Amino acid sequence: MSGLWLSGYFLSAIAALVLSGWLAMHRARLGAASGTAAVALALSALWAIAIIAYGPASVAGRLLFSGASLAWLWMLYRLFVLDG
Repeated sequence: MSGLWLSGYFLSAIAALVLSGWLAMHRARLGAASGTAAVALALSALWAIAIIAYGPASVAGRLLFSGASLAWLWMLYRLFVLDG
């Protein structure tokens, strides 16, 4: 993988971790779905880190991608449930 791809994954992992931490700290003010968004962002960050460490074809990368995708679907479900 080229350096540009690695830096892109690295920057996205850092941004997702920072936003996840911010959402987790302000969960009471932002609503119930912010907790699930924080989990989805954290799993997305772990997926990006696994891609950096092991490559895109690794088992860890594929499992974390599946987990992050399911977490995003869970967050969407929570948003629609809260909508009534």
